[in-house]
Amino acid sequence: MTYKVANCATFMSDLVAAPVSIQKKCVKEVFSTLEESPDTQRGKKTKKLKGYANLWRYALTDPEYRIIYEVDKGNRSVKLLMMGPRKDNKIYNRMNYVPGQGPSKIAMEVIPDIEPQFIASNPEVLQIDTPEVSKNISEALPPLDENQLKKWRVDTPHWAEILKCQTEEELLNANIPQHVKLRVMDCLWPSAIEQVISQPTYVVEAVEDLGKIRDGLLSRLLLNLDKEQSHAIAKSSKWPMLIKGGPGTGKSIVALYKAAQLIKGDGQQGELYDPPRVLFTTYTKSLIHASKQLFEAYLGKEWMPHLEVINLDRLANQICREARYPLNIINDKDINKVIQRIITYKEVGDLEGLPRNIDSHYLKEEFSWVIEGWGLKSEQEYLSIARPGRKIALNERQRKVVWSIYQRYRLMLVKLKKNTFENAQVRALDYINKLEKQNTNNRLFDYVFIDEAQDLKPVGLRLCAALCRNEKNIYLTADMNQAIYGKGVSWNSVVESLRFTGNRTTTLKKNYRSTDQILRGADDLIQGLDGIDSDTAISEPVRTGQRPEFRLFPSKSQQVDEIANWLKSTLRALRLPLGCAVVLCPTGREVKELTVSLEGAGVPSVEYSDGGELDTPRVKVMKIHGAKGLEFPVVVIPNFSASAFSWLEPKDPDAQLVAARKLYFVACTRAMKKLLVCAVGERKDSLHKLISSENWEM
Repeated sequence: MTYKVANCATFMSDLVAAPVSIQKKCVKEVFSTLEESPDTQRGKKTKKLKGYANLWRYALTDPEYRIIYEVDKGNRSVKLLMMGPRKDNKIYNRMNYVPGQGPSKIAMEVIPDIEPQFIASNPEVLQIDTPEVSKNISEALPPLDENQLKKWRVDTPHWAEILKCQTEEELLNANIPQHVKLRVMDCLWPSAIEQVISQPTYVVEAVEDLGKIRDGLLSRLLLNLDKEQSHAIAKSSKWPMLIKGGPGTGKSIVALYKAAQLIKGDGQQGELYDPPRVLFTTYTKSLIHASKQLFEAYLGKEWMPHLEVINLDRLANQICREARYPLNIINDKDINKVIQRIITYKEVGDLEGLPRNIDSHYLKEEFSWVIEGWGLKSEQEYLSIARPGRKIALNERQRKVVWSIYQRYRLMLVKLKKNTFENAQVRALDYINKLEKQNTNNRLFDYVFIDEAQDLKPVGLRLCAALCRNEKNIYLTADMNQAIYGKGVSWNSVVESLRFTGNRTTTLKKNYRSTDQILRGADDLIQGLDGIDSDTAISEPVRTGQRPEFRLFPSKSQQVDEIANWLKSTLRALRLPLGCAVVLCPTGREVKELTVSLEGAGVPSVEYSDGGELDTPRVKVMKIHGAKGLEFPVVVIPNFSASAFSWLEPKDPDAQLVAARKLYFVACTRAMKKLLVCAVGERKDSLHKLISSENWEM
């Protein structure tokens, strides 16, 4: 049985930066050799590294180069980690290894692969320090020319800007796309072993794939999935499938790969279209934008016509336009004005019978999440439905009053020629059901994927289900602990047949995004909250790093100055461009303020709008809501406060705190390597008290 060969991003960069002669030998020799027997010593060609349980090296000559790879006998897999010159021990210095002796003491802290017996029998070797890589970013760059950039597969339009750079700092701040900047930096400063061991891996299915890497065609290589993820993709069921998992466990990637697999012909007989037609939807535009880019990379543009990648509101609007139902969406501020007028002028009777703490905001949420969110059509339906998470109990008489207010509210919206997103989904669902009854539904899909389903209202989930030709071909990903819009909706009961029990649910446990320390810090925010899903609350991180930082400042101006300094120093230390950092804010107003302030503090920044371009050479400043499903190496969260989301629950401080805890948990878990949380004032805020000195640097 052959071994499956995979490689990480660092190996791909190292291969591109290697001499052409080494590239050719690597493509010609390495794959076939390691596929057959990677753990067999062949003279000087392959050799196990002393002191390591699973690390080996492959020797290439003329010039002398070494490939470092990891062998997993249990899974019959090989991971190509890194490659580089043997001269002056350059490749071994990157992994803190002393040739002929073993790993140095630095390696002990970052590599779990060292054999216990080696540690016991070689204490003197573990005291050896390997040379430390310089991180002085003011140093002059190594000589660069057009031939070097061509060899590294850097696109010609960016050569002039790169060749102007004299120091690393100038390169970090250069006005070129982020992926180009990362390519150049990876080739100039190859990653050390501690950065490599936790990187995602890409499948090398044939020797041609190594040729793709050499030729710069990296985007078409597929991620190497773990056992849990592969099992979720291979799983088939007679029922809809739910894929659960905490942040960073790869739920969206699993859904994306499953969809791609089905489009490419691994579907089932009886499909409506050939190739099958697939819908991939979610709530936020930014996640749709990122998903579309991934699909194009993995599938290729030739398959994209068989796939609809669209956010739910836009999908509902398209269907409404087809149904010739006019849409002019009203904003939240105007909704509150309409409801407040009904209450103020007592345009319906018996308002005195309602609980005193029900106001226009509460009624807006009741209409959005309960009445229109469930697609209720009659007073009787409203009287009989459960209202989980709504906090204020309403008896039958009070519900009748609320229903009468809603009826008046709908009449006023008709007069204003306005509508809501939720009612658009209701109308779209009615239209699809009508077409189905007439047997004229040309909008059916063979498969429907709903990503981050916990943020969709029940009517939205019903609409998606109605668009699927067969209910067993519905796939959902969800984590109720990351619900940023939900009001306690029990969406398992949305469609009676969608019962996710037993083998219809797969739970992913390994976290490939955040470090263990960042996850521990984020967990402080949701510990003890009601309704936490224990299945996804605990994940197994594969990365380690430094604890997240929490800082208090006496003023907003000082907060901005310190954020600017922290971003500069952190990105320099990690050798990452500005585009790898994001600042996450509760509101659009704060996004605008922080963008201007950071620019004034010398940090090139851009206000990121939902669905915009992520590959920008500036620090992105965006709303927390828009960051759902995304990840960034460096994350900053300013103005950390329980009242930051008061607009969600204006008159309920306890509800404000719960909302803030959940949303800040989502924000923190966007971070991959470094996280800074800031606040203004003293540590008296109820949210600040959740931050523990055990899990945070303070």
